Order: sequence, then structure tokens, then C-alpha cells
Amino acid sequence: MSGEVFIFADWEQFDEPAFVGTLRSTTIKSKEHFSFAYADAWLTSELAQQLDPDLQLYPGDQHAKNAKNFRAFLDSCPDRWGRMLMKRREAVLAHRDNRRARVL
Repeated sequence: MSGEVFIFADWEQFDEPAFVGTLRSTTIKSKEHFSFAYADAWLTSELAQQLDPDLQLYPGDQHAKNAKNFRAFLDSCPDRWGRMLMKRREAVLAHRDNRRARVL
């Protein structure tokens, strides 16, 4: 299973939210792997800045090393309780739809 999250910056100096890049999640051998790619427009912007010490300002996919995810995105992830609630909800939906629960 895989997914994408589009990351935007909406700080004071911006007139409108700016597209920063895409965070991707891929499950490989039942382990979640994260990568991030800055948007080209972000890299050429005068306001561009690194989101995380492990995410350098260059194009292309950058992969999380020695961590489950990049530190900049960890605060936006659900905690253990939140993950449990999400898994329970998925189990209920899967049972209702007569299918296997997806790995979240």
C-alpha cells in the first residue's frame, strides 16, 4: 500500500499557501518507508527553506534514513491512541464492506 501527502507552507510572509512538495509512504515487506520530493517551484522560490535537517534543498526523492519518518512531519502524525482509533475504524469499515482491513 502506498500514499501521498501534499505539503503546503502557509506562513505569515505568504499571500497564499505555497506547495512545498510531496511526502510519499510505501509499504515494503510490511514496513512503512517514507520519501519526500520538493516541488520545483519551491526550490526556485526566494522564500524556500529546508523543512527538516535531513531534507536538503535539491530536486528528486529524498529518503528517510534511520527513522520511521522525517522529523518535520512527526508532529503531524497520529500518536499511539490516534493510530489505534484509526485501526479500529478501518476494522469496522472492512467488516461492514466484507473485506480485509487495510494496513494503515
